[in-house]
Amino acid sequence: MNRYRVTTISAVLLLGLLAPAPAFGQRTQLGRSAAHRPNAATLLHRSLSLLQRQTYGVHGVGVLQSRGCCPKRSASAGVGGDCVHPGSTTVSMRFAVRGTVIPTRAVVPIDSHYVLKFSAHGSHVWIRSPATHNRWKVDVSRDWELGLYLCPPFLAGEITQHFPARLVNLGLSTVHGRAAWHLRDELPPVRSVFIRTDYYLDRASLTWLRYEYTSSSGVATVDGTDGQLVAIDYTPESPATRIDAPRAGSPAP
Repeated sequence: MNRYRVTTISAVLLLGLLAPAPAFGQRTQLGRSAAHRPNAATLLHRSLSLLQRQTYGVHGVGVLQSRGCCPKRSASAGVGGDCVHPGSTTVSMRFAVRGTVIPTRAVVPIDSHYVLKFSAHGSHVWIRSPATHNRWKVDVSRDWELGLYLCPPFLAGEITQHFPARLVNLGLSTVHGRAAWHLRDELPPVRSVFIRTDYYLDRASLTWLRYEYTSSSGVATVDGTDGQLVAIDYTPESPATRIDAPRAGSPAP
């Protein structure tokens, strides 16, 4: 779906959703006997339901890394911004992506700002980057998909339709000083392909505190990558946070 191959989100699911490692993110394993851990699937189902039904606001910061072979190379981009779901059929995002990516076998730099508006009536995306002379314009590329990991409601749509089949509760950890349930879905290696997804849910509210996705393969994909890492930390913020559509041609942030 995405030529960068760092997101598993299908763009077709975005409107369906709206119908009703890294050093940052320090965490400590608290542990808890398996007999006293809540069922992992139940916890994630409840969290996904809350994401899609309630008003929601979050600030996310993270890293997107890709590794390629033939020739050997790597890319790493930082991503950070805001996601607001006001409880209606609307999701708004404002974020930036800076670093390097591997779109088509070559490592290329990226330094772009995006504003996204999604609703049942359609979607609108704006970009501001050196390529646009740092002025806002309507974005016709798919590069903005790199930022969707910052918005758990978008991930919820994909996860709900393809719910993890091997989800386990590894017990309590701490993320930024808050107790969190650590849930993991790990596919058994098949033909040198390894995929693991980790969810860190606040123990009390089940809001997302951290998300990690790791994949590796002994065989390069069509774009020449053979491994990806996504790691995002989330901080709650007011769902009333305003994210206004930029005026085309404006240099304003």
